[in-house]
Amino acid sequence: MPTLGTLPQLTAFSERYTGLKSGAVGRIENPDSNLHMQNTHEEQRYMMLSNHGHLEDNAITNKRF
Repeated sequence: MPTLGTLPQLTAFSERYTGLKSGAVGRIENPDSNLHMQNTHEEQRYMMLSNHGHLEDNAITNKRF
């Protein structure tokens, strides 16, 4: 990523919104569902859709359901 002029660093999932709000985090990588689940769309001004990853969600239920 230094080629793009960035310095990636790991941030806890729970700290992304406050990191964006405070300016400690400049950009985040997330699937669309996380943008709305954590309301990061309120603090992140721009979004790029690259379709570079694969997201697979699981639904686990009991037999009665």
